[in-house]
Amino acid sequence: MTSAPVVPDLEAGQEQSIILVVEDQIITRAAVAEELRDQGHKVVEAGTADEALVILRAGIPVDVVLTDLEMPGSLKGNGLVRLIRAEFSWLRVVMFSGLPPEDDVRRLLDGYLAKPILPWELVRYLRTLIPTPATRRDGDE
Repeated sequence: MTSAPVVPDLEAGQEQSIILVVEDQIITRAAVAEELRDQGHKVVEAGTADEALVILRAGIPVDVVLTDLEMPGSLKGNGLVRLIRAEFSWLRVVMFSGLPPEDDVRRLLDGYLAKPILPWELVRYLRTLIPTPATRRDGDE
């Protein structure tokens, strides 16, 4: 059973990075989201890759997608990564999973981190990928 996506209030001109966390394990997703928020980021949460795709297609100005590989639903992490590269090529995508992605998908990623990983370690890694407000693409191609 999945929950509805969690989308924060997003103000026009906001300068915080927006990270989409795609993880079906609620405890893991909540811990990562909390750590990211504690570091000053806006976080959008999705429990499945299908939900994540709906969020992205809705035009929410996400900077980084952080996704698991194995999730319930019709679309898994590998498929989500392929669709992001086809439709939202400017987005940074990091996979964190206990299983490695397929080789062709791994080449499409900006990073891969093996679980288990502590939320603060994940946040530290993401700092190297998060664009500054001046470099944010906001969905323009």
